[in-house]
Amino acid sequence: MTGVSTNRSWGRAVVRILQGCGIDRVFMSPGARSTPVVAALAESGIECVAHYDERGMSFAALGCALASGKPAVCLTTSGSAVANLLPACVEASQSHVRLVFLTADRPAGLRGTGANQTIMQPGIFGGYVRFAADLPCPEDTDRFDDLAGPLREALCVAMGPHPGPVHVNLQFREPLLGGEDVDLCVGLQESPHPAPVTVQLPVDWPRFSSARRGVVVIGRLDVASQREAASAVALGKLLGWPVIGDALSGARHLPGVVRHADWLLRLGDVPMPERVLHFGGSLVSKRLGEWISASCGGADWLQVLPTGDRWDPWASVPSVVSARIGPFCEAASEAVMASGDRSWGEVVGAGRCRGGRFFGECSRHG
Repeated sequence: MTGVSTNRSWGRAVVRILQGCGIDRVFMSPGARSTPVVAALAESGIECVAHYDERGMSFAALGCALASGKPAVCLTTSGSAVANLLPACVEASQSHVRLVFLTADRPAGLRGTGANQTIMQPGIFGGYVRFAADLPCPEDTDRFDDLAGPLREALCVAMGPHPGPVHVNLQFREPLLGGEDVDLCVGLQESPHPAPVTVQLPVDWPRFSSARRGVVVIGRLDVASQREAASAVALGKLLGWPVIGDALSGARHLPGVVRHADWLLRLGDVPMPERVLHFGGSLVSKRLGEWISASCGGADWLQVLPTGDRWDPWASVPSVVSARIGPFCEAASEAVMASGDRSWGEVVGAGRCRGGRFFGECSRHG
């Protein structure tokens, strides 16, 4: 051994770093090359979910991360096993889901030689990952931080303000569990916590919020944002604007939320809004998207997203505020001019639209 670690001790260090960042569950499709990490997991007490198919395993991890709001780890052996993670990686990237891909690999010197189960794993996910690192074999480096530093950075990125999938490629040389054990004294690392962020309202918020006819639209939300959705409903009530919950919002059953806007827009000639306050991401309802984009865009359509990414399939170029729902609504409520046309809220949000249907009835009776 010439480096700072053995496969065995590095596998244990990987697991301790995961635990230090709050990871309590790992999804895996084990194979020979991932043995050092699998052996360490067996000693750790971390819950392990094994599946023989990497694609199925990675989608199970994706679902777990969506449901819990916590990062999920996927562990595979080397070779074509890694390629089966790409579909879940794309989904996680598009939906800002925290997935951590740990892929075991053979030494870099075997790449391009035709060695069994050896492909070009670094870069395999392209631009769909937020961070990627190709770590050397443990015995090939004299600095432990060459191994631990990128892994910790990957976890911080996955859980940071622009969440999504990350990829750490772990090279292991045979014998996979051979060599003396080394006490790396890693120490547990605390979970990364984002620094408190002060919400900066748009400079034209007084003009925006004083519109006579506006609408609050709640699109796709992650689990953490769904817990804050009630504050968006309260802000809509303060503004006098109806609140529409899309199918993926997780907010459709909150009191006062219009649940079936797609159906109502199809039945009646609903007047166009002057302002759109859009929380969350994409909309399942194409009809709802076309309705709000037909009359609003630019400064008249404000999107509030924690990632700061614009959702704009209709090229309306909406304004974007990078903030969570709760803090934004708190700041906005303090600054709101509360001079909206209450009759608009009654007609569109809790009363009658031109087609003779009631948004309010749908909100009450589903």
